[in-house]
Formats: sequence, structure tokens, C-alpha cells
Amino acid sequence: MRLDWRVAATIGALVGAAVLYPKLPANNAVTADLSRTQVTFDGVAGYPAISPRGDFLAYVKAPCDQSGKSGFLDLDIDESTAVPRVADCSGQRNHHTGHVAFRVPYIRSPRFTHDGASAVFLAQLDSLREGTFVLSRLGGVARQIGTVGIFDTHAASDSVVFIAGRWRRPKAPYACILNTATGAVVDSIAMPSGVIDDIAWSPNGRFFAVNVAALVLIIGRDGTAIDSMPTRRRATVRWTPAGDGILIVRSAPVKDDERVLIPVARNGRFAGAPTLVMPRLQMLYRGEFDVARTTGRVMLVSGDAIQDLWTFDVSASGAREARQRTRSTIWYGAPSISPDGRALYYMRGDAIGDNLYRLSISADTASEVALSNTRGPANFETGMSADGRHVTFAKATASVTEVGVLDVGSHRIDIRIQPTVNGGLPHDASRILDVLPSGRGLVVFDSTGRVAREIKALDSVTIIRFTTSPDETHVAMLLSTGGQIVLGVTPIGRWE
Repeated sequence: MRLDWRVAATIGALVGAAVLYPKLPANNAVTADLSRTQVTFDGVAGYPAISPRGDFLAYVKAPCDQSGKSGFLDLDIDESTAVPRVADCSGQRNHHTGHVAFRVPYIRSPRFTHDGASAVFLAQLDSLREGTFVLSRLGGVARQIGTVGIFDTHAASDSVVFIAGRWRRPKAPYACILNTATGAVVDSIAMPSGVIDDIAWSPNGRFFAVNVAALVLIIGRDGTAIDSMPTRRRATVRWTPAGDGILIVRSAPVKDDERVLIPVARNGRFAGAPTLVMPRLQMLYRGEFDVARTTGRVMLVSGDAIQDLWTFDVSASGAREARQRTRSTIWYGAPSISPDGRALYYMRGDAIGDNLYRLSISADTASEVALSNTRGPANFETGMSADGRHVTFAKATASVTEVGVLDVGSHRIDIRIQPTVNGGLPHDASRILDVLPSGRGLVVFDSTGRVAREIKALDSVTIIRFTTSPDETHVAMLLSTGGQIVLGVTPIGRWE
């Protein structure tokens, strides 16, 4: 029996570079001279750190840029390896780069100590060692000083402020001051929130700047919340060398970000509105940068994210006739293909927002069929019903998932709100089938977005992906259970 079908895939490439800017002048304003020095050229560097005098850089190279991974492709070494690199930039034209650690599952967030002799970083070195480590700039043995968390080093002493907890998850209710040499806790400070994304210690040691949800907070050394300011921003926050302001990256329309400075008075209160320092930065939606504490030189990751759609004709003998369907510098993603292989639906990002498009595969022409009216951070998914009559397109923000159901024949769109993450697949014309937020089962929503039925999975099973059979009576799932990834099939009405 011959099996033939057509599939669509999103193939992405990241063009990234670590970039040096001139030092910030005394008034913290960038002059017309925005000359820069590019120090990486393979497009796969991330998590930048710069020493206090700006003469050394540290950055990470790792397997891939997918959710749950540490970040950036490295073609120079084993593909299961993450590598922090240190570059000597005392002579910018011929800087020297060398590995200081290698062959580890992940490394993130390096920060130089006050003298630039060592780097503090988050890592999993092997199956038994995961946490916060200190490593000499010249290499050697990494010493663990804490568990997994966020941290910053002190500008003038061997101390680290540390908050235990994983990225984008609740953190410990207090911060610890650690001795870099021994890892001993010398003080603890109550924090006003358990959802802190990043923390920066002021040069005079009196304040902490923290990113909390949509706020930037200034906290005193005793844990007192001094001032706050709402702003849309990326995770990283840094102080100016003089301690008279904090620097953040603010998300801007389309692909651009902008680095802004918020002035801070001597008493720790904000002294004015955010001031634009570096406009129109393409930073891969990450906003990763660091500031040299004594010279004000800035290191940041810059580049462009390119993601295109391809189709493949697949048979039992393998894939053939690969064809690129989109060619542009904007974002394409979340493809769903019709059961007959004639149409491709996908999300496209542009100046208006991230919107739903239809591509006729035979004619190779695309048209816009729905607007999401979304700018800024959001996750998108599309889904195709088994009969090809309905398409879902969902946008998930931090607070809500909005699902649109497109009737392919009439182009009528029904918008509904659902308490799920993915958006789901059209089911029984007016219903949607999706994964429970916990991943421990399936849920059917009615036409109003309310839960009509739940199909609970076993406690040991987490659903990663799913699709329905052509007759919509069964569900095929990619499951995580017992530390393994397996395929499973169950009737839609019950778990078997």
C-alpha cells in the first residue's frame, strides 16, 4: 500500500552577534557616533557579560534556540555542548577567545566579579551538579555557591545577591547575600514579590533594581520597596556606572527594541521618565545586554530572527520535493495544512500585528484572512479540523488565550476566550479540543468557550502534542511518562 501526504514545517534561523558600543558619557546619552565593534560572526552567541573595565567579555554558545534549551547553536564542538567563552578585548582588532568550560547541558547568565578575575554563572555541569557557580576567567574548577536562581555581583566586594528559583517560576520570598569565595550566606533580605525576573545591585550597594511582571522596582538594602514604575520591558536590568539610573530594554513595535534609561535619585526614588538611549535595536526579542561597571561600555546581543515555511511531500520511503513557501525578513510560523494538501494556513508578523494568512499551494499565492490585532509578546498556534472546514488561530498572552475559529467556506470568524495554553483543534463543528493547562488530560470547549467535557489522563502522563483522526473519533498524542517520550492513541470520549 502506498502512503502519500504533504506536510508543512517552520524552519527558522537566528542571525545573532555580540556587539560593543562606545562607553556611556557622563550624561548617559549616546552621541551621534554609534560606531560598534562586532565580536562574534557565527550568529549563535548569547547571555553577554562584560568585565568592570570592559577589557574582557563572556558569552555562551549552546545547542539550539528552542523552548527549554539554553539558547544558541554551536557548530564548533559537540552538539550536546554549551560553552561559555571569554574574549580579551583589550585590543579590539585582534581579540582572543578561549573556552573556560565545555561539554555541559546548559550555562546561562554569566556575571563578572568586581575585579573581573572570575565569572559567576548558572549551569548544569552534569547530572549531579546544577546551580550557581564561580569560575576563574583563566579556567580551572568551577565552585558551586548556590542553587538555581537569579543573582548579581557586588561592584566593590566578593559578594553576590542571590534569589533561589527557576526562570519564570515563583522565587524564594527572600534574597541571600553570599560570599563569593565560600558560598556562605552572610545576610538575607525579604523581597516584595516572588516573581522577580532579574536583579541588579547598585554600585554603592544601597539598592537593588528588580524586574517584577510589568514593573521595575527599586528596593532598599533592607528589603524596603522604595519606588516602582510600570513599563513594558525585557528581563535584563542594569545600573549605570555612577548609580544615577537603571538601564532596561523596552519592547517596541515590529522587530525593534529600544534601550532606555530611568534616572534614579540618591534616595533611591525614580527621578524622571524613561529616556531613550539607543533606539531601533534588533535584539532577537531577548533584550540581553551588560554594562561595564567602571567604563560604561555596553555589550549586547543583536541580530535578526528569520523564520520561513516549507512544505514536503512525504511517502513511506521518506520526504521529497521540499519547497520553500515564504521568503522574507518578517516572522512566519504556526502552520496548519488542509487535509487535501491544497491550502496552508499560518501566522505572519508585520507592522499591523501577527495575523492569519492562507496560501494556495497549487497557485503559490497568499492572502490575509484574519487579523489578530496583537503587538508585543504573545504565543500563537493554528489548528485544522479533520474535515478541513474550520481553522483555529489562537494568541496566548500572559493573562488569557483568545481563540478564533474560521469557517473556511464563509470566512466567518468566531472569537472565544479559553483558559488553555495552545488554542486546540476544531472538533464537532462548533467545539474545540485542547490539552488541559496541566497537560494531564484533554478538554472539550463548547461554542462559548466553556468547558463541555474533560478527559483526564493518568497521573504519570503529560500530553505534549496531539492530533485527531480523520473521523474525529480518536486522538493520537505525544506523551511524557516515566522519563520517556512515547506515542499513544485514545478514543476522544474516554481515556484508554
